[in-house]
Amino acid sequence: METTTLKQQVYQVLKKRILSGEYALGEKLNIDSLCREFHVSNSPIREALSLLAADHLAVIRPNAGAHVINLTVQDYNDLTDAYNIMLLGAYEVCCLRQKKEILLQHLEEKMQEFQRCVLFGNDRERLWALLRLDRSFITATENKKGVALFDSDLNLLFLAY
Repeated sequence: METTTLKQQVYQVLKKRILSGEYALGEKLNIDSLCREFHVSNSPIREALSLLAADHLAVIRPNAGAHVINLTVQDYNDLTDAYNIMLLGAYEVCCLRQKKEILLQHLEEKMQEFQRCVLFGNDRERLWALLRLDRSFITATENKKGVALFDSDLNLLFLAY
């Protein structure tokens, strides 16, 4: 049985709030307020904020505290360029290594999911489905490090869009 630490619980709640838009980009995350809200000391809050910073969803600055990431136009352009480079590179790897059939299987599966979201989902669900469709290119390479790299910025991509 897996136990969830206070740090992990706080991290999951804060991550969900950031991704849902409950916290605005650039918004300050007040440690004292969060301690009161979660009824915990500041250690699990600070640890959760560090996890958010590692996921590029928050920034922690000395003497300024923690803030939700704030994406500039340049950040957005750099991120989407890197994203497109990864997708194009993954497609080329699939072609070079004869993995087009695997790619097509992944794309067909995720396209059906995306079509269901277009019909029945909200904007956020459609965006996640679209990102999972794009992820098919990376998944089809069967390169675990490539998938991990892509996944590490998936939440940031979601916020950017």
